[in-house]
Amino acid sequence: MKFSPFFTGLSLAFLAVGAVGCSASSEVESDALALREKVEALHDSLASVDSLAVESALISYRMNLERLAPYAADSSKRDVVVSDGTTLDRSAKNLFKFQAQRRVWMGALTAGSARLKSLAHDVHTEYLDTAQGRVYLRDEQGALWTVLQDARSRMHATEWCLDKADSLNVLMEDHFARWGSPK
Repeated sequence: MKFSPFFTGLSLAFLAVGAVGCSASSEVESDALALREKVEALHDSLASVDSLAVESALISYRMNLERLAPYAADSSKRDVVVSDGTTLDRSAKNLFKFQAQRRVWMGALTAGSARLKSLAHDVHTEYLDTAQGRVYLRDEQGALWTVLQDARSRMHATEWCLDKADSLNVLMEDHFARWGSPK
């Protein structure tokens, strides 16, 4: 049986359009899964931060701030009080904000991960066409962007505060030992 060149060309055109459609849907699917991996990695990182270490450092920063306050009246110590007090205050605020927001971020990341998994599945099974899938993926990226940025920056600030807690505590003890009791 012989096919006309017209039908053969038409068949190839349909195959090409089908392949492009599959490629576009698999692109949306892979982008959704790649974003999901980032979301889950950040979730795991947030979960791995030791809550007891954060609370301990927060208490240490606040105690040192309280002990430092009476020295503010002494003009010879004012520069050190302002400098170290600012560091202690900002560190305590970073730790407090991290602890207060961590559960919110983790909840948003868990929900976002589930939506991305569902989106990838819906595009894969063609429940959603590629154009709709792209729209939903852009919406999800927008919804998660703020959470990803805020959580990452706060987590890095928290890690810095935890790394510096011991050395700042030693520095403050040294100040208090040299200065004696406040006047």
